[in-house]
Amino acid sequence: MVRLRIREIAEKKGIQNPYQLMKATGLNYAQCHLYWNSEPRQIGVEAINRLCMALKVTPRQLFEFEPDPEWEPHAEK
Repeated sequence: MVRLRIREIAEKKGIQNPYQLMKATGLNYAQCHLYWNSEPRQIGVEAINRLCMALKVTPRQLFEFEPDPEWEPHAEK
Protein backbone atom coordinates (compact mmCIF):
# COMPACT_ATOMS: atom_id res chain seq x y z
CA MET A 1 0.00 0.00 0.00
CA VAL A 2 1.25 3.46 -0.86
CA ARG A 3 1.02 6.07 1.89
CA LEU A 4 1.65 9.80 1.63
CA ARG A 5 4.07 11.27 4.18
CA ILE A 6 3.05 14.88 3.52
CA ARG A 7 1.70 15.66 6.99
CA GLU A 8 4.73 14.16 8.71
CA ILE A 9 7.16 16.11 6.52
CA ALA A 10 5.17 19.35 6.63
CA GLU A 11 4.93 19.35 10.42
CA LYS A 12 8.72 18.98 10.68
CA LYS A 13 8.98 22.09 8.49
CA GLY A 14 6.59 24.14 10.66
CA ILE A 15 3.44 23.68 8.56
CA GLN A 16 0.73 22.72 11.04
CA ASN A 17 -2.46 22.23 9.01
CA PRO A 18 -3.96 21.91 5.51
CA TYR A 19 -4.55 25.67 5.31
CA GLN A 20 -0.86 26.41 5.82
CA LEU A 21 -0.02 23.70 3.28
CA MET A 22 -2.37 25.42 0.81
CA LYS A 23 -0.60 28.75 1.38
CA ALA A 24 2.84 27.16 0.92
CA THR A 25 2.00 25.21 -2.24
CA GLY A 26 -0.69 27.23 -4.03
CA LEU A 27 -2.83 24.08 -4.27
CA ASN A 28 -6.51 24.34 -3.37
CA TYR A 29 -7.70 23.63 0.16
CA ALA A 30 -9.66 20.48 -0.73
CA GLN A 31 -6.54 18.91 -2.26
CA CYS A 32 -4.40 19.91 0.71
CA HIS A 33 -6.94 18.49 3.14
CA LEU A 34 -6.92 15.13 1.33
CA TYR A 35 -3.12 15.08 1.09
CA TRP A 36 -2.76 16.08 4.75
CA ASN A 37 -4.91 13.14 5.80
CA SER A 38 -3.37 10.71 3.26
CA GLU A 39 -6.76 10.24 1.58
CA PRO A 40 -6.38 11.19 -2.09
CA ARG A 41 -7.48 8.79 -4.81
CA GLN A 42 -4.87 10.22 -7.11
CA ILE A 43 -2.18 12.88 -7.11
CA GLY A 44 -1.04 14.69 -10.22
CA VAL A 45 2.48 15.50 -11.32
CA GLU A 46 1.90 19.25 -10.89
CA ALA A 47 0.76 18.71 -7.29
CA ILE A 48 3.78 16.50 -6.58
CA ASN A 49 6.03 19.20 -8.02
CA ARG A 50 4.46 21.93 -5.88
CA LEU A 51 4.66 19.79 -2.74
CA CYS A 52 8.29 18.95 -3.40
CA MET A 53 9.21 22.58 -3.98
CA ALA A 54 7.35 23.86 -0.90
CA LEU A 55 8.59 21.10 1.41
CA LYS A 56 12.09 20.95 -0.15
CA VAL A 57 11.96 17.18 -0.66
CA THR A 58 12.09 14.73 -3.56
CA PRO A 59 9.06 12.77 -4.78
CA ARG A 60 10.60 9.65 -3.25
CA GLN A 61 10.41 11.25 0.19
CA LEU A 62 6.69 12.03 -0.17
CA PHE A 63 5.68 8.38 -0.55
CA GLU A 64 6.05 5.26 1.53
CA PHE A 65 5.30 1.77 0.24
CA GLU A 66 4.38 -1.25 2.29
CA PRO A 67 3.33 -4.38 0.40
CA ASP A 68 -0.21 -5.57 1.10
CA PRO A 69 0.07 -9.23 2.19
CA GLU A 70 -3.49 -9.94 1.04
CA TRP A 71 -3.05 -8.59 -2.49
CA GLU A 72 -3.36 -11.07 -5.31
CA PRO A 73 -2.77 -10.28 -8.97
CA HIS A 74 -5.74 -10.61 -11.30
CA ALA A 75 -5.60 -13.65 -13.54
CA GLU A 76 -5.36 -12.79 -17.24
CA LYS A 77 -8.26 -13.94 -19.41
